[in-house]
Amino acid sequence: MTISDKSKIKFLDTIQNVFLAKSTLNFIGYMLKEAIICSIVGRVIQAMGNDASENNFKKLFVPALCAYFILVFVAVLAREIIARKQGSLTMDPERQKTLTAVDKGLNLIPAWGFKELIAACIGGQPWWTAFIVLVAAAGLAILIDTQTEKCEEDVGTPWHILHSLRKTMAGCMPLGVGFAMNMIPIKLCADFDFNCKTGLITFIYAVVITLLMVSMQIGLTYLTPESPFLKNLIRFTGLSGNFISAWGWDGFLDTARREIITLGLSTCMLKFVFNFSWATMVLIVAASVVVAVNYRSDLSVDETHFQAGLRKLMTIVCASVVAWAFLDYFVGLYRCSTWGCVDGSCNHPLLSVWTFVIAVVLLGVLLMERGSAFLEEQKKAIQ
Repeated sequence: MTISDKSKIKFLDTIQNVFLAKSTLNFIGYMLKEAIICSIVGRVIQAMGNDASENNFKKLFVPALCAYFILVFVAVLAREIIARKQGSLTMDPERQKTLTAVDKGLNLIPAWGFKELIAACIGGQPWWTAFIVLVAAAGLAILIDTQTEKCEEDVGTPWHILHSLRKTMAGCMPLGVGFAMNMIPIKLCADFDFNCKTGLITFIYAVVITLLMVSMQIGLTYLTPESPFLKNLIRFTGLSGNFISAWGWDGFLDTARREIITLGLSTCMLKFVFNFSWATMVLIVAASVVVAVNYRSDLSVDETHFQAGLRKLMTIVCASVVAWAFLDYFVGLYRCSTWGCVDGSCNHPLLSVWTFVIAVVLLGVLLMERGSAFLEEQKKAIQ
């Protein structure tokens, strides 16, 4: 079967948007969040985890709040720089598309600060506190979201910056809300002294929650409200549902990875090799899934509501699990190297944290820049 040039370009666009933009910025956001919190609390970098049961409100709320505002500032600054660059009349169209993809993924940087805030608030609290988080975040997002508005002000003006701030604050909440909702079954299992953290149970949960979220996406497509507030609510609900599913699949993948490690991978070197192999496997599977769910839209054939909902959901899920798999690998590298000062015992933890984070973030930025430039050249060659 011959693949059309249009399909080839759409495929390259999908890889760029999902992995080079969303996955990389997701990864960068976590590392920056960890560096900020480690600087305030005075600890070394921690593994990501998907459980807030042990979080301490008094110890982590203020550091999380600081990280959130700093990361929001970083995202807004980056958004303003991108908007100024996109104002150039001589910019290459493919570079414009790259900057647009990066702009859409910038919300994932402060998303980790907001997620840490939620973890600090619900850690050790009853399961129903997740619903309080959901209502509060949804209410705030509905009020400040700018998706139904268009900013006519010049880049760099106070109103344009305010528009970028509102866009960033509203867009960074779904990841944290998804985390909070995913905590409900974990807390219920703990309340009933039931071990839910097994590979089989987490896999069943991930499949069921994905089907439920796709069903929710299908239902949302039939809603066409005129009110901008209701439009914001529908958008927020859909994005939060995508991240609920992403956290579900991360729970399964993380549990499966840990179960394999406990079989006999006792040394840092063995864990290092395994974590890299695991992250590579996740990337290959995720890329295959993204190509599969985008195949029908690439053919310019009308999608069913189920296919469209599955495509939107799996885009977020695949971008997230790839970023989080490589996070596990790099955090393991940190803790097993001189950067981590041998399993977290370090005389100068802040120096080790910041040198490692800066190195890894620069690696991520370089990957995103060089990878995007390569794909831009490939798309030009196809055209």
